[in-house]
Amino acid sequence: MPTQWPIPHPAWQRLLAIADPYRQAFEGDCDEPRRAQEHFLRQALEINRETDIGRRHDFASLTDPAAYAERIPLVRYPDIETDLAAWRAGVSTVCAEPVIATEWTSGSTREAKAIPYGEAGLEDFRRALFPWLADLCRHVPAVAAGSVYWALSPTGTGAFAERGAAGNDAVYFGPAAPHLVALSAMPLAVSLLDTVAAWRFWTCLFLAACEDLALVSIWSPTFLHPLLDTLEQEAERVIDCLDSPWRHRVPAPLAEPLRQLGTRGSRGARRLRAAVAAGRLDPRILWPKLVRVSCWTHGAAARYVAALSRRLPGVTVEPKGLLSTEAAVSIPLHDAPAPVAAVASAFLELCRDDGVCLPLWEWHEGDEGVIVVTTRSGLWRYDTRDRVRVVGFWRNAPCLVFLGRAGHQVDLCGEKLDEVLVGQRLPPGLDAFLAPDGAEARRYLLFLDARQVTADGATAVATRIDAALREIVHYRHARELGQLDAVAAVRVAGLMATVARRGREHRGAPLSAVKTPALDGDTGWLAYFVERDAIED
Repeated sequence: MPTQWPIPHPAWQRLLAIADPYRQAFEGDCDEPRRAQEHFLRQALEINRETDIGRRHDFASLTDPAAYAERIPLVRYPDIETDLAAWRAGVSTVCAEPVIATEWTSGSTREAKAIPYGEAGLEDFRRALFPWLADLCRHVPAVAAGSVYWALSPTGTGAFAERGAAGNDAVYFGPAAPHLVALSAMPLAVSLLDTVAAWRFWTCLFLAACEDLALVSIWSPTFLHPLLDTLEQEAERVIDCLDSPWRHRVPAPLAEPLRQLGTRGSRGARRLRAAVAAGRLDPRILWPKLVRVSCWTHGAAARYVAALSRRLPGVTVEPKGLLSTEAAVSIPLHDAPAPVAAVASAFLELCRDDGVCLPLWEWHEGDEGVIVVTTRSGLWRYDTRDRVRVVGFWRNAPCLVFLGRAGHQVDLCGEKLDEVLVGQRLPPGLDAFLAPDGAEARRYLLFLDARQVTADGATAVATRIDAALREIVHYRHARELGQLDAVAAVRVAGLMATVARRGREHRGAPLSAVKTPALDGDTGWLAYFVERDAIED
């Protein structure tokens, strides 16, 4: 029987009426994950047998997952970039359906990648998003008592400009999209703004006007910091615009949303004035109903969660699971030990370090490796480079912890540092990352947020990091031979905001999905911070 939602908000009622059957179906699939996975693969092969890849590998003759894994090679994005571009242009290279949406993944170490979707691929995301949303509201009904902020980025910079505003994240929700829009704290028109400065200011204004904000869904936990900073540092300007918006230069796309604010604008101005009265923003006054933030909490993102929790006292930060642009791999559920494998959203394999790739029903607790996905949107045995560990089971489906990006390695002189190893040694709760010095010196620089640590404290942290890295045999050897100098600390004003800006400028990354790895091989960070006068002594 469907859940009876004792929720007064009509839009939430309609949204959850759509979402709850997905939750029930997902629970049944988790009882029999092998059945769900084999069904997914059979269906994906059947509907795509007449595509270029289907004919090339004779999908029609593939009868079981073992034969599929034996015949289809593992691929990475460069291997299929041309095929995906052809599909986007209307050629049935890797998928029989037409492309109806294209999303961009930020690419920590390369330019942004275009990932197209057909309708079946979007439906597979719904098979993960709706069970999560319905489960969350069942266990935390306060979420369904207010509005939601889904991260929206500006369209006018980088590769994200091609995405446009017609779909935004609402495209993932299909028939539920109108209810999502009705619940949104942010008018979708904000994503039409063509500069980050304008996007940030108007995003803050609409957030301040949202008196019933209950749920925030973002990607990186660092995404909120620039918005909270703006609300704090530009509070008077936001307050004045909330009280008298037409005294300001209002972007054309926002004229109607501002008219619709009505008295909520002046009420938001009063709350924001009270929230910054002590000199620091108190989110509890601005958003008294906010109870949940959903974001990445594992891998490189883990060390940023504590800082976000400190800025949002009383708000639970929950894991988003492994939801990437390429595929939904795992979703958080209330009573699961870790995010649960999305058994109906992709065919999942775990490729261990010994080269053996196991289908999901052969995974065991403690298994560790890289996730390989097959989707109904043209990804066939796609190596995500996302490294996970199986930490338990929910019903009969494995639960996964994201460890980091496999193969994301920096090697100046044989030390072979990778993101997982570095991330385990960076201090929790500090915004920080490691990158090579761009000068002639052979050393790593530890970039830290100047607001979080003094000059002496930064030096002490760098010393501890260098000592911790010496636990890695190749790094210790390089230091002992004098090939590497000690890690040096660099304090940066507004570190995460500046990192996001460079990620957008240099890699075409959507602002909402900019990733900050624990380790970045780019040697240009110091020069970039110097050019922007962001270094503090």
